[in-house]
Amino acid sequence: LIERSASFIGIFISSTVIGFGLIVLIVTLVCLPFAWPVIFDIIWSYRIVILLTILPYLIEPLTRALFKLCAFGPDYFRNRALASFYFFYQTYVSIAGGVFGAFVRFGMGLAGLIVMLPCVAGANMPVQAAKLGLKDQSHKAYLSAVLTYHLHNAPVFAVAAQRLLRICEAKRTAIESGRKWPSSKCLVLL
Repeated sequence: LIERSASFIGIFISSTVIGFGLIVLIVTLVCLPFAWPVIFDIIWSYRIVILLTILPYLIEPLTRALFKLCAFGPDYFRNRALASFYFFYQTYVSIAGGVFGAFVRFGMGLAGLIVMLPCVAGANMPVQAAKLGLKDQSHKAYLSAVLTYHLHNAPVFAVAAQRLLRICEAKRTAIESGRKWPSSKCLVLL
């Protein structure tokens, strides 16, 4: 891991430049329809389709509150027929509103990815994927640089930590083999 710290500065600079460049590109693409009338007119001609896609997503909290008041008690159905209609209606609204919600989720994920690109202090990948193996080379270089800095600027702590790990391993082996282990507080001073 320590050998990766040599590339940290170069990776950090390139990640920052590319990340901020992509942020400028995305902001430009978002602002372009408002600055160029042709694109704005194309989007405006689809306003009904866009509104019909967004509308179920926007009215869903209101309908949920209304049906909760009329059809449901704290833990029971007040009106089974109305509750049945609500489940059918909610299925339809969830399909229509889910389209917009999926676009919002995709956009937020993409925006989060682009905004986090210049930052190398955290892995720029989902936690589940990082558990399988860290593939983010920029973050690996950052971790390596932190480890190198720690080992070279705090050698007493590194040696003490290694000594404590060896004591713990010796205690575990002694207990597994059935030998009695003395008090560990005196061994730390060694």
